[in-house]
Amino acid sequence: LFVISYEKKGNSEMKVGLKVGSPRVVFIPDAVMEILEFVGTDQSENATPAVSESNPAEATIVDYEVTPVEDGTAFEVAAYTVLDDMRSMSFKLSTGPCSVVLVDLGGNSLIGEVGKNSHVRGASMAETIVMRGSFNMKSSVKSTVSSNDIVDVDTQIDGDGFEVYTAYGPNLSPLQVLDPFQFSLYGHGRQLNEVDRTVDVRMAIISPIDMCFSMRNFALLNAILSSIEDCFEDTSGSDSVQAQPLTTQSVRHIEHLSEELQGHTEDPPSTHESTSSDSLNALSSGTENSYAKDAESQMKLSIKVTLPNARITVVNDLQGLDDALLRVGVQNLIINLQVREGERLKPGANPYSAFDATVNGSILADYFDSSETKWRDFLLKPWEITIRTGRGPNRKMISNRPSTSLDVESFPCHVAFSEEFLMSLASANRMWSVYSTTTSKLMQSVHSSSPSNQTSMRRSIAATAARTLVTALPYALENNLGFDLEFKVLGSGATKLRKCKDGRIEFFRFPPPRSNGFGGKRLYGQDVTFDKTVSIRALSDWIEIESVDEQVGGSRRHHEIEHSLIIFSEVVKQDRTTIVRIFSGVDINCKVSVPVSVVMSSPPDGDQIVGVCGLSSATQQSGSTSSVLPDGGMSKVSSKFGLPANKVKSHREEWRKVGSTTLVVMLEPDVSEFVENVRLSGAIRFTWDRQIYGDERKLLWRNDVVCRPVPHSGSSDVTSDAFVFHARIFVQLVENQHVNIDIILEPRALVDNKLPIPITIRTPMPHTYSRKSSIDSSGSTLHNLEPGMAVEVYTVGPSIAISIKCMDKPIGGTPTSWVEGEWIDLPLTSDFRLPEPLRCHFPFTSYSGASYDGLGRGPEFYIVDGVEALAGLGLWAADNKAEAQAITSGIELAIPSESETQQRTFS
Repeated sequence: LFVISYEKKGNSEMKVGLKVGSPRVVFIPDAVMEILEFVGTDQSENATPAVSESNPAEATIVDYEVTPVEDGTAFEVAAYTVLDDMRSMSFKLSTGPCSVVLVDLGGNSLIGEVGKNSHVRGASMAETIVMRGSFNMKSSVKSTVSSNDIVDVDTQIDGDGFEVYTAYGPNLSPLQVLDPFQFSLYGHGRQLNEVDRTVDVRMAIISPIDMCFSMRNFALLNAILSSIEDCFEDTSGSDSVQAQPLTTQSVRHIEHLSEELQGHTEDPPSTHESTSSDSLNALSSGTENSYAKDAESQMKLSIKVTLPNARITVVNDLQGLDDALLRVGVQNLIINLQVREGERLKPGANPYSAFDATVNGSILADYFDSSETKWRDFLLKPWEITIRTGRGPNRKMISNRPSTSLDVESFPCHVAFSEEFLMSLASANRMWSVYSTTTSKLMQSVHSSSPSNQTSMRRSIAATAARTLVTALPYALENNLGFDLEFKVLGSGATKLRKCKDGRIEFFRFPPPRSNGFGGKRLYGQDVTFDKTVSIRALSDWIEIESVDEQVGGSRRHHEIEHSLIIFSEVVKQDRTTIVRIFSGVDINCKVSVPVSVVMSSPPDGDQIVGVCGLSSATQQSGSTSSVLPDGGMSKVSSKFGLPANKVKSHREEWRKVGSTTLVVMLEPDVSEFVENVRLSGAIRFTWDRQIYGDERKLLWRNDVVCRPVPHSGSSDVTSDAFVFHARIFVQLVENQHVNIDIILEPRALVDNKLPIPITIRTPMPHTYSRKSSIDSSGSTLHNLEPGMAVEVYTVGPSIAISIKCMDKPIGGTPTSWVEGEWIDLPLTSDFRLPEPLRCHFPFTSYSGASYDGLGRGPEFYIVDGVEALAGLGLWAADNKAEAQAITSGIELAIPSESETQQRTFS
C-alpha cells in the first residue's frame, strides 16, 4: 500500500508526499542478467534530442504611474514590477519496515547440477542477505524559475530499526549481522553566488551499534557483489561510447567550417568569413569564461559524525565452525571533516583542495579464548586516541606548495593476549586461504568450460560449493554405548528428537537465541544468556548434560539407567568441536589401519562379535565417513569403540561384590584383503581389583597381543603368519566408585619417513601396511612413502629387516640404488634398543672414483632410536664426523616406548 499527496501553489511552491507500507525488493543477480540480455536493445537510433524549455517568470506589481495623453481621452499606465524568480518544492517520504533482499542462487543451482552425487542433496542451500528498516525523509529544494538552477537543498533522513541479517533456507535459523539501530542524517547545500557553494552534512547514531560479521558473510557478500557486477557488464565486450545526436545549430556550424576549410563555399566569402569568425570568437570567449569560472569557483564541505557506542565481533564460521575471534568496540567517536575547494596560497596562485579532519574516540578490544570458551581483555584499558590531519599553508616555513600534516595523540595502550588467540587467527587464515584457492581454481575451470551465457551462474555455483564446505560443526554427540540413543538440544526452544546410532558422532548446533531484530543472535563466552543443555534418552531414561561449555575438560560422570546399567559421560574439546561422549566405561581406541572385530564371551550366549573397530590410523585413510543431513547437521563414524554396556554389567557387579574381576576381549584383525581364507584371533586378558583408587589415569597393563591363525572346522592348517598388536590399558576411578578402562591398540612399530624426499621401503616380512604398497617378483612388499608417510608393522618376531631406496629420479647426475648392505635389521622388542644412530648411504649405481666431498659412497641418512634421539641427531653427527654441518633428516621407527603415555620411537 502507498499514498501519494500533491499540492501546488502557482509556479512558486510545490509539495509532494509519499507514504509507503512495507515493501520488499528481492534482487537476484542471475535473474536480472537474464532479463537484461532478453530486453537489451540499442535505443540510441530512436533517441530524440532534448528540447530545453524555459519557464516564464511570474512578476509582482509593486507600483504604477498613470499619464494622460492627447486630449485626456487616453492614458498610459507604467507598472513597476519585481520578478518572482524563485520556486520551491518539498518532498516527504514515510515508510514502514521495508527490506531489500540480495539472493545468491548458487546453492540451489548446485543441488540441481550435481544431483544425487552431492552430499548436500535435500538441503536448501540458497543464501540471502536482508537489509531491513523504516525511514522518514523530508527534503526541500529551491531553484530559479528562469534558469532552473538549484540554489538551496535541505534534507533530513531518520532511520528506525535498520538491521541486516542472513538467511540460509527454511531449515536453518536466520542470523543477525547488524542489530537494529536508529540514526539521523541531515544535509544542507546552498549556492551562495555563481561560484561559491556550501554543503553541510551531519550524521548522528542515536542507539548503539552491535555488528557480528563472519568470514562466511564476507565470502557471501563478495559472491553477490561479483554477480551484480556481472549483471551490468557489457555483454558485447565493447567499451565504445554511443554518439549523441547533434542539434541543428551544431550541424550548420560544422558545415560552414568544413566548407571554409575546403574552399568550396557558395555564398559570398565575406558573409561566411564573418559568420565563422563570429562563431569561433564566441566559442573562444565562452571557453575562456568557463575556465575562469571554474578557476574561481569555491566549495566548502563540512561533515560531522557522532557515534556514542559501537561494537563489531569477528567470527570464523567457515567449514561449519562457529568460533569467535575478536571483538572491537568504539565509544564516543566524533569525526569532523572540512573540505575547501578553490583555496589559494596567495592571490593569483593555482587553486587546490584543502581539508581539515579530526577523529576522537576510545577503543576497546577483547579476544576469544577457545580453550576456556571465554572472552579475555585484549586491551586492558580503553585506548583513547585523537587523530588530526589537514592540508593547507605550511605554518612552519614559507613554501609555494600546500603541506599535509598528520598528528596522532594517544594515551598508553595496554595489550595482552595468549597463544590461543594467535592459533585462532592462524586457523582462520588457513581456512580463508583454502576457500580463496578453491574458489579461484573453480572459477578458472568455469571460465574454460562454460559458455558465456552460463558463466555467471556457474561462478555462483563454484563460489557456493567452496563457501558451504562443511568439515565439522561446533558441537557433537558421540555414542559408544553399544545401543542407539536419541537426543534433543534444549535452551533455545528446540524439541525435535534426533537419533545417534552406536559408533557414530552426530554434529549439531545450538539454535541462537532471539535478538532485538528478525534473526538470531550469535553469543559467545560470558555473553551466552541461555543454558546450553543436551537431553539424551538412553533406553527409557533421560540424561541431561547441562552447561556444555563449562564442562569441557571436566571430570567424567556416571549415570544409572534402566536395568541397573552404569554408563558414563564426559565433555571434551576435539579440534574445534565440543563433543559430549556417552560410553559404557570400557573403550577401545584403535590406532591401526586394519579393521578389528571385537569378540566377547558371555555365559548364556558364548562368544559373540560385539562390533568392529573403525579405521582411525593416520597411515591408512578410511575414506569419507561423514555425511551432511538435510537439516544442516552432519554425522560421521567414531574413532573409538565401546564395549556394550550390557556385556560389561556382569563384570561391574562382580567387582563390586568380590573386589576383583577378569575381563577377556578377543581381537580378530581382518586381513582378507591381503590373505584369503585366514582367520586370526588373539586375546586381551587383564584383571582389575580394589587396589584401583583415585581419579588419575594410570597404566594397568601393556603387552603385545599375538593373533594366531584359527583353523577352520575339520581343518588343522595353521601355516599363516601371526599378526601382532601392541596394547596398553589405562584405568581410572570415576567418582570413587566406578572403574573406567581405556584400551589402546597400536601397530607394533611405525617406520616414518622424515626425509624431504620420497623413498621406497622393501621388506620380506609379513603384515606391513601403508597407503601405497605392492608386491615385487621376489614376494617382498614395497611401500612408497612420501615425506611424512609411514609403514605400520604387525610382524611377529624380535626384529624386522628393511631396505630403503630413494624414489627421486635425478635430472642430472648419478642415480642411486638400494641402501648399502641391502638390509637393515631393526629391533621390535622393548628389550633391545639401537645403541647409537645408524649411518646409512644410498649408493651410486656407477662411481668414477671422484671424492664428491666425502660422499663417494652416495648420500647419507640416519636411523635413530626415538624422537628424543632424533632431536639430538645434529649434535651427535657433529661429534662423530669432521663435517661442520650435519644432516638432521632420518627414518623414524616408532614402537611403543617405555613411557606409560607415549610411544617408544626409532628414527
